[in-house]
Amino acid sequence: MRAVASSRTQGLTEGAILAALVALLVVASRYFPPFAIVAQYLCPVPLAVLVIRHGVRIAAIAGVVAALIGVVLGGPLLGLAILIGVAPMGIAIGLGTRQRWDPARIIALAAVVAFISIAFSFAGVLAGGPSGAAGMLKEMNASIERSIEWSTQLYARMGIPLAEQQKKAAELRQLMRLLPVIFPAMLLMGAVAAAWVNYEVSRRILRRFGYQLATLPPMRSWRVPSAATWLFPIALVAVAVSGQLGRPPIVETIGQSLLVILSTAFTVNGLISVWVILGNFDLSTRERTIITVALGLFSSGLPVLALALVVLGLIDSLQHVRDRWGITKREGQGAKT
Repeated sequence: MRAVASSRTQGLTEGAILAALVALLVVASRYFPPFAIVAQYLCPVPLAVLVIRHGVRIAAIAGVVAALIGVVLGGPLLGLAILIGVAPMGIAIGLGTRQRWDPARIIALAAVVAFISIAFSFAGVLAGGPSGAAGMLKEMNASIERSIEWSTQLYARMGIPLAEQQKKAAELRQLMRLLPVIFPAMLLMGAVAAAWVNYEVSRRILRRFGYQLATLPPMRSWRVPSAATWLFPIALVAVAVSGQLGRPPIVETIGQSLLVILSTAFTVNGLISVWVILGNFDLSTRERTIITVALGLFSSGLPVLALALVVLGLIDSLQHVRDRWGITKREGQGAKT
């Protein structure tokens, strides 16, 4: 009993110290903006350590304490940010590590947590009424309209024909109309990206304290499952049906969101295939990476290139072209590193 009580006391003591550390990191990120990007990935780590050492209960208590400290130091919004954003992420990563889950499972849990946290934050904006969501959307629309007007003036000074100017303006307005429709897809992809970065940062920091988190497979082996290719026809049918039925919000949102997610996933798949295939040439790893990143950046402004990458990603998922055309016997021998 004494050992259990001593362990519980030690856990609560460590929890109090680490809760204060979490709160101070969040407060520092608020008052020192350059530190904010780093802090958002450091803040969950102390709570992950608590879960690994003492379990979820102690970490949850520490998360609440950190939120209360945040309220005292920075106000209710700061405390709420700790409670719904920082604490759940740290607990998710710590729980997966404590249970010895594989990295993909930990990141999946962390992505769900991040998605819920962002959704709660957005729900808070919606609850703000006219000064909340409506005001935000109104300001966003006004900002996009200003951007369209500025772009039109720039095209005119560059001597671009009026028809081309109107075409570009129409494309921007179409994008503005689609933004609310594809918001769930953007939210989901943002949550997955946040979970991945948080996991990688936590893995590197925790390793220095003796906690070993498994590494993800190398990126060159990542591949979109072939079954995902069948989601493309479903997305296209949903978009077509929504157009025929007067664009019902749910159907159009499902179709457009699926298209955005699938296009992004297969573009990444295509870029990884390009990187692997470039290994057949006398290029260093850095040169291959620069070329691949440049292709990804240029594809945002070149629809033909973007389509080519998506098609390559689709073919690789179905036929594993990178295994056929990529580095085989030459890896580690002929190609530079």
